[in-house]
Amino acid sequence: MNKKRKSHFLLCLLIFFIMILPVTAALTCFAENYPALEDVDPSLYLPEKHLFFHRPDGGFVLLSSDGSQKTMAALLDKDGGMDLSCSRPVQNLKYVYEKASPYGDFLYIVGMELNSDSNALIYRLNMKTGERIYNKILGCTFDFTRDFHAEADGKLSLVTAPAGQTIDAGTKASVYRFQETNGMSITSEAPEPEPGPGSASSDAPASSAPSEPAAELPSSIQTYRFEKPVTIEALQSALDANKQGGKVRVLSAEDRTEIKSGPLGTGQIVQTILSGKTETAYIVVIPGDLDGSGTVTDYDYRLLCDYFTQTAAGGSAVLSGPYLEAATLSGGKLPETGDLLKIKRLIKELRN
Repeated sequence: MNKKRKSHFLLCLLIFFIMILPVTAALTCFAENYPALEDVDPSLYLPEKHLFFHRPDGGFVLLSSDGSQKTMAALLDKDGGMDLSCSRPVQNLKYVYEKASPYGDFLYIVGMELNSDSNALIYRLNMKTGERIYNKILGCTFDFTRDFHAEADGKLSLVTAPAGQTIDAGTKASVYRFQETNGMSITSEAPEPEPGPGSASSDAPASSAPSEPAAELPSSIQTYRFEKPVTIEALQSALDANKQGGKVRVLSAEDRTEIKSGPLGTGQIVQTILSGKTETAYIVVIPGDLDGSGTVTDYDYRLLCDYFTQTAAGGSAVLSGPYLEAATLSGGKLPETGDLLKIKRLIKELRN
């Protein structure tokens, strides 16, 4: 069996296991089993841009905004009601959020400071207690349509550039480190220098074994369209069932940093590695997930509305590449107006 056919076979086998393993349904809870918005007390959310997140100990966080001045974060119990056991179950934030990323007990929420085009706020919400603190990023241009995610020790990836500079497709995500001081301004960390020939530290112990190099990605990577949201854990479980020792590695869409848990998002790269070599690699497409969050929300619906509005006016399309493919739900080459209804149906299905 030649290498191309072998890689295709392994990819098909992986997807087959995803479809049949019971563990998949359990692990995709990141994107499913949210309360229906109409069943939540209307006093717990604002009219625009609703996002649900699972809390570490059960229950949900519901983010919403009024589209112009403020954001509301409500901590809900397992039944979708206000969690009265929290010290601060409802938080009103004085800005409109753009993106949010959970990590551990915290939800990091980013958006522009009111009346500013170069300052952003990042709130860190404790999903157990409702307590919050915030940091600022000053004097930058921001692209919130691309990947924003949180990692260990308050490490945050966000696409930014100095104020006045243009962000383009080649602009990599900057790394910020969230600080415990409320209201503190944070700046991007300097990128780690590329190791050059003979640059190995002379202080390294002689017995240190060299780290295993990461398996290389192919120069050309095709997209793969999943039928529904799926998690990294589910992919790895499916590969484990194959019992060949393969590993799943997921890279962010922006700077190809590794993402180790949670739902797959449109634009991310999935790499399957066997014996230190890449067996398959593909760019994720989740139907209806237009912002790369890994699930389908009202924000995706708004992005598709913006796409139709801007293309009709002759402007630049707000969607391209895998994100445009994720918006194409009717089988054509480009989104159709009927895809708006299909996204609404997906949102309802994932909440029920």
